Parts: sequence; C-alpha cells; structure tokens
Amino acid sequence: STKEDLLEELKKIREMGYALDNEEIQPGLRCVAAPIRDYSGRVVAAISVSGMISNMSEQRLPHIIDKVISTANRISLDLGCRQNL
Repeated sequence: STKEDLLEELKKIREMGYALDNEEIQPGLRCVAAPIRDYSGRVVAAISVSGMISNMSEQRLPHIIDKVISTANRISLDLGCRQNL
C-alpha cells in the first residue's frame, strides 16, 4: 500500500460516511465505523460495531451500516453538530 492508496481510501470513506473493515485486521471479523462530529462539524470521535462475518453477513450489512451511521448522527446532533448529516 502506498500513501496515494491510503488517501484514496480515506476519500472513499468520507464520501460513503462510514468505514468498513472486512477481515483486514482479523480473519472472520468485520467492523463498521462512522464519525461523530462536534458543534463545529469537526470529527471528534467515532462509533463502531464489530462482529464475526457469520453474524454480519452481506445480507445484514446494509442494515448494520444504516444503524451505525444513524447512531453516530444522533450523537453528533446531541453534541451540537448542525452540519448536513
């Protein structure tokens, strides 16, 4: 992996609004994460959910992604973020 590859991946993550670890860290493990923003819109934290591939199947993944993003957005709103979430 090069620096350019990393920058391209970060760009895709920003566009999608979430990051996905699809067994890159641990075989059989999947993780979905979304940013939490403060009142200024700055990313100050993240929320994630991890689980075995068998529990986070391709069929369930869209629902899990939606839940992680909506939870991160609710927390961001509680922190005063009024950006377009």
